[in-house]
Amino acid sequence: MKTLFSLAALLFALIVGIPRQAEGAAPVAATAEPAHVLVLLSYHHGHSWEDDILRGFEAWDGVPAERPVLHIEWMDTKRYASAKDRQRFQRFLEEKYAERRFDLIATMDDNALIEAVKTLRWRDVPIVFGGVNGDPAAIVGERGRATGIAERFNLERTLNLALSLHSHTKRLIFITAPDESGVGNRQVIDANLASLPPEARGRLAIEHWTPSSLDTIDSRLFALPEHAAVFALGTIPKVEGGRPLGNEQLVAHVRGKVRGPVYSDTDRSVGQGASGGYVNSGLENGRLMAKMARRILAGEAPESIPIVFDTPQALILDFNELQRFGVAEENLPVGATVLNRPPSIFDPDNRAILIGFIAAILILTLVLILVLGGLVLRARIKVLSVQNERARDLQIANQALVEAKAAAEAANRAKSEFLSSMSHELRTPLNAIIGFAQLLEMGVPVPLEPSQKEAVGNILGGGRHLLGLVNEVLDLARIEAGKLDLVTESFPLMPLMEKVIAFTRLAASPRRITIRSGCGVCTSCWQLHADRSRTNQILLNLISNATKYNRDGGMVAIDCSQGTAGVRITVTDTGYGIAPERQAQLFEPFHRLGAEKSSIEGTGIGLVISKKLADAMGGRIGFESEVGVGSRFWLELPAVTLATIPCDSTVLPAPTIAPPEALPGRRVLYIEDNQANLSLMKSAFRQLPGVALEIAETGEAGLAQIRMNPPDLVLLDGNLPGMNGLEVLRILKDNPQTAAMPVVIVSAAASPQNIQAGMDAGATAYFTKPFDLPALLAKVRQTLEGKVAPHKR
Repeated sequence: MKTLFSLAALLFALIVGIPRQAEGAAPVAATAEPAHVLVLLSYHHGHSWEDDILRGFEAWDGVPAERPVLHIEWMDTKRYASAKDRQRFQRFLEEKYAERRFDLIATMDDNALIEAVKTLRWRDVPIVFGGVNGDPAAIVGERGRATGIAERFNLERTLNLALSLHSHTKRLIFITAPDESGVGNRQVIDANLASLPPEARGRLAIEHWTPSSLDTIDSRLFALPEHAAVFALGTIPKVEGGRPLGNEQLVAHVRGKVRGPVYSDTDRSVGQGASGGYVNSGLENGRLMAKMARRILAGEAPESIPIVFDTPQALILDFNELQRFGVAEENLPVGATVLNRPPSIFDPDNRAILIGFIAAILILTLVLILVLGGLVLRARIKVLSVQNERARDLQIANQALVEAKAAAEAANRAKSEFLSSMSHELRTPLNAIIGFAQLLEMGVPVPLEPSQKEAVGNILGGGRHLLGLVNEVLDLARIEAGKLDLVTESFPLMPLMEKVIAFTRLAASPRRITIRSGCGVCTSCWQLHADRSRTNQILLNLISNATKYNRDGGMVAIDCSQGTAGVRITVTDTGYGIAPERQAQLFEPFHRLGAEKSSIEGTGIGLVISKKLADAMGGRIGFESEVGVGSRFWLELPAVTLATIPCDSTVLPAPTIAPPEALPGRRVLYIEDNQANLSLMKSAFRQLPGVALEIAETGEAGLAQIRMNPPDLVLLDGNLPGMNGLEVLRILKDNPQTAAMPVVIVSAAASPQNIQAGMDAGATAYFTKPFDLPALLAKVRQTLEGKVAPHKR
């Protein structure tokens, strides 16, 4: 009898699949016995849902080296579900593991949990379960010592989504398996249907189909009208007695038979015919189980770990199914992930790139013209309201003026707030324009002919000029919207002054204009208390204007003195001067005082921005001008001290530059969602031989790639869908395994606060879009060569 029992157990093992030990399981040590975990899976190997749970569990919370020995058994209850089959499997386990003492039992789906609870021999072994559709507390009962994840398909949100995307729906068909998991699914369905609004329930015909095989309902599926939505849940065999199809195969089968939309509850089904919805992830279920298992093996009681009912879900939709039913993406909820969206059309041919650049520049120029036109129109409306006021009765005019002013201010605030948030949208396409033009100028992918090089030079010049105009318009908009970012600090005046003078001398040299500085030597470093970059912007505007509106062969004199508000910097030119009748318009936007009729470039907002910046920093700007003699502009800013402070004037020798070498075997991960930026970076990295560029389009995907195979360097966009770049950086720096990994931020968020936040979070460097491509490549090379130390928080 005992021999017959052994043969039966062996035969059953061959039927349900020979159990295996997980790859990478910890070997049995000679001195200490490792933990042993029995893993029971309700279904069969190849069942996609349980395969995903098992993979997530085997990852062992990201530390597979600490994983115990896993003994994995498949029950195959989709085919062998009778009480007799269950008894045979239980006897098989008891005989196979008669000499084995388990530290933990991990079960997946309802049948496996029921089996573990019934086995009296392991009554004292703690259990961690996952994917349970029924009531886990009722299944465990008085046995206790169990915790885990109860799979709860959020049908209510998916139902509401389906009814909103397919408003013509009149019938709801729910296809579930005729087993324990199907019973649990139907309980969830009934509970969620009860929460629908009465008017929705009143117009919907709801049907439950529980076929033993799909061939029994194929004809009914064919007959369903377009207004019938089908929810396919669980796993069902295609023919009676056959191996059950995985959920994604079930969905694909149903999708091929019906004319209406198909929905399911797992992420695997999206892309296989399911329209999508709020779906569960078997991989995430397994990961959560592993976290609980580690806590139990570390000594925590299972009863102290709460059962997870709110299983991780994501809103995922299939682009092809949305197109099939004419659903526009703008009608989707915020944060939805759309799979199978076709990539943007981008022709890598040089000629096509040039045409694309020119078209993009024209479009951006048109946008800028429309924005400027709106601002000019607003200014004209203001002038018109003043003129109309003089022609009306005083009392009526006052009332009209109050109403017009309120409306104008509201419109002004709305437009200014809109423009102040446009930096990312304008800088991102400019990054592609200027970046690809830089690549072409560098001879990538092939050296350019002289005529092509001239065309690329025009694109670069136009792009950079457009960037300057965009920056000026956005600065003015931020100031008017009250969103100006200032970083006030104490810094010496002279180094900043010398830098600005050296820059403007380059532009003055072709016209033989002399720039003379009378601000003293380096040993008289006055300390200003202001925003360094904004001070540089104001000085550059004043001295550039003195050069731009000067005579050929003229002179610009710069002097420093003590003013009433601190330090006064005076800029005097020998230009043509400003007529008295036009001086009142000097600090009004877009008034160029006649210069618009000349060949001198400009927008008429530089002085307006400079005055507002000076006011915001507690300073002031003034001027004097005489026609035919010239103009004198002065800037006063607060000062910390006017004492003499020694400065280091040591001249450092020029560094020797070695020819670049290949960097074989180096890997860089670029986390970016914009396709044009990805194409630009791929082309640019051809200039770094030996360096492999890897791509991730979301922060979550990037972190997963880093955990699996850490790169040598991470290039990180700041504005990502889902988790933003700063969150990704903080996660990397908080993890001891990735804290030392260099991270270079490449972002369109260009405010000082954004840059400082990135550097404080641990970035090695911060490049703002549009970035200087050679400088970025140089920084990447230096970092990979180990010449740049990782930035520490």
